[in-house]
Amino acid sequence: YTLLTGATGLVGGHLLAHLLSIGFPVAVIAREGRGRSAGERIGEILERRERATGRRLCRPVVLEGDLCEPGVGLRQEQAVWASGH
Repeated sequence: YTLLTGATGLVGGHLLAHLLSIGFPVAVIAREGRGRSAGERIGEILERRERATGRRLCRPVVLEGDLCEPGVGLRQEQAVWASGH
């Protein structure tokens, strides 16, 4: 897996969509925000991209965390998954 941070930003969202469109397995670390989980935020970004391009994208593994927190804020099971992939 390629680990991507910043996927909820403008450039990161485009990079995420590009990597998924060419078949890269991607995992993203994203924060929850504005009352939405990290998975919901990433899903919305990909759905907008799909509407714009008319092309369905694979989904990344979404790890909910915060780069400013110890252990990047991942829950135990997510940290175990990340260390194995």
